[in-house]
Parts: sequence; C-alpha cells; structure tokens
Amino acid sequence: MSAGAGAAPGRRLVHATGLGTRALALAHIIPPGQLAAWATALLHPLDPPRRRALDAWLRCGSVRATAHALGISCPTVRARLRTAGEQLGLDLAVATTQAWLLIALHTPPSATATRRDFADPARGPLHLVPDDVARDWATRLVGDLERPLRIAVRVWLTHLGSITTTATILGLHRATLRQWLDRAADQLAADLSSLTTRAELHLAIEAVAGPDDSPETMPRLGGRTYPQHP
Repeated sequence: MSAGAGAAPGRRLVHATGLGTRALALAHIIPPGQLAAWATALLHPLDPPRRRALDAWLRCGSVRATAHALGISCPTVRARLRTAGEQLGLDLAVATTQAWLLIALHTPPSATATRRDFADPARGPLHLVPDDVARDWATRLVGDLERPLRIAVRVWLTHLGSITTTATILGLHRATLRQWLDRAADQLAADLSSLTTRAELHLAIEAVAGPDDSPETMPRLGGRTYPQHP
C-alpha cells in the first residue's frame, strides 16, 4: 500500500463542468472488453457507498461539496474516502491515481468481457496496449503542444489543478499561467474543465514526458520564466 493510502484526502484533480468527449479517447485504442475488465478489477474492492463517495468527491472537488451532494456528513465522507484508499491500496491524493479512477468510474461496463480480458488493476489503462500503441496515442494527443505549454499543463495536472502552486513552481504570474492554459486548450482543441479530458491528458503527457519536460528546463530571467515563452 502506498504511504498515503490510509489518509483522507481533501483535494482532487479537477473542478469539472462535464465529462467531455475527445476524438482520441482511450476507448479508441483499448478494446472495450479489456478496458471494462480493467475498470471492474480496479474498483472491485469498493462497496457502493464508497464508490459513490469517491465518484462524487472526484466530481465535486472537496469533502464539504461531496457531503452536500450525497446528503451525508463531512466525517462520513472522509471515512469513506480513507477506507476506499485502503481497500484499493492507492494514494488518493496522487494525480495519476485520480486519473485512473476517473477513467475506471466512467468506463461503461461490457457484457463481452471474458476472463482473459482481466488485467492487473495496480497498473494503469495504458498497459493494456503495446507500448508503441500507447505512445502513439499520447503523441497524437499532446505531441504538437509547445513544450513550455506542455510543461505547464503537466505541472498543473500533477498538482491537482492548483493555479497558485503551479505558478510558483514555474515562476509565472497566475494571470500568465491562466493565459498559457488557455493557449494549451486552444492548441489541444480540448475542454480543460472536463473530468475525462484532464485524466487522459495527464496520462498522455506522462507517457511522452522526457528529461526536458520539467520546470527546471524552462528559460529563466531574474528568477522568473521568460514572459515571451511560449
């Protein structure tokens, strides 16, 4: 179990306005039976109350909003999230974990899944296809994004959509970061407020990330990132 699996998290990856759809969805490269079987295996330890709490928390963005949506108390939400993390053996505060769960929770069940479709739930959905297929999918999704923008989106998603934290790490003003994210959304033709879009973008960016895709490689001047980049 990861170190944070037993802790009740307070934040999640997205502030969602909708589920969103993309031409390059994972379902286009992963056979539906395999994706559904992976999702079923990942979520299998959770009973309905914990699954509902997890889904609502990922959608709502806070324990308080989740409690209001479900009509239960904040301590009950925290307890359900804590035990969900323990049962899954995952750290719910990690962006990659949240991306996996978002995809699993919103993968339609498949009546055609067979026993051979079931895969290791401790690995992400991209392991269901060959590495070259996964990398091609990721490259088509984010490969044309300008490198500074890709780094900005990567840091932003890794830090669960925090503008303040991301701006500090990148040495940008928060208004400048928002402009960069808007440019990234335009280049990707993507709705960055969408749950599944952010989850897929996170997996894609991590799949193609190299040594140069880090904040340390951003051009600096006087402790701040050059404003003309990108």
